[in-house]
Amino acid sequence: MTAPGRPPRPSMGAPRIGGAPDVAVVLTSNGSRTQLDACLASLIPQCQRSDVRLVIVRADSTDAVEHLRSAVPAANVIAAPASASVRELRRIGMRDAAGDIVGMIDDTRPRGEAWVASLQQGRRVANAAVVRDVDDDAPISLAAGRMDSSK
Repeated sequence: MTAPGRPPRPSMGAPRIGGAPDVAVVLTSNGSRTQLDACLASLIPQCQRSDVRLVIVRADSTDAVEHLRSAVPAANVIAAPASASVRELRRIGMRDAAGDIVGMIDDTRPRGEAWVASLQQGRRVANAAVVRDVDDDAPISLAAGRMDSSK
């Protein structure tokens, strides 16, 4: 589903003709707002510098999610049930994210200054899932510090 004012999603697996890769970051959040704010303080400037889409999936009350939307207008903020697991948050985020590269992280800590640039260059980045396509029947697992749900 395309958010209002957002271009349609590119089709998955469509060949790219030149240019930089299309990159999105899915940030899942079910921790404290303070924890999320610290993570966003490191991610938002990086996403803006690199022209990377930010999708935030927040497990919280409707009012809290609306406040987050107002506070971070450049991001696509998606509401999730307050009881949603991290796995459910990831699946919700991947339904909205699209791109040649999709990085998936949680809000447990701020990211280094070059985290998004490294992702955009197609490098593996610590504690992130770099996903091409999600199989809803496949588990998202963490192995050797790297999550993978790609086909």
